[in-house]
Amino acid sequence: MTAHEANGAYTRLGARIAGNRAFCGYTQRQLADMCNVHFTYISKIESGNLPQPPSRALLDVIGQKVHIEPHELYILAGSFDADKLHSQALENPRIAALLLMIENEALSTETLDTFMGIIEREIEE
Repeated sequence: MTAHEANGAYTRLGARIAGNRAFCGYTQRQLADMCNVHFTYISKIESGNLPQPPSRALLDVIGQKVHIEPHELYILAGSFDADKLHSQALENPRIAALLLMIENEALSTETLDTFMGIIEREIEE
């Protein structure tokens, strides 16, 4: 990701967090306290003024506190490893086929929701 792309991604991440934080009725200081970080770091996240994305562990906590799914925050933060996904698709044709179906929008939202439910139950066991 280029610096320009990162800035845009971090700005979208920050806006999403700020919007949900405000909707939940929290100040930046309150959210920072709940996440055990300094309030200026929450301010930097929300303004998109970051040299690198927050850790996934912090995104998990923030997501929990402001009701945003962690995977959404990972994608907005640019911490989705496309190279690793590409490698996995090369190693497993079924992963490649699934990714192509998603890319081509060949799966309905209902099908994806069902599929995700099956995977989540599988992981929990």
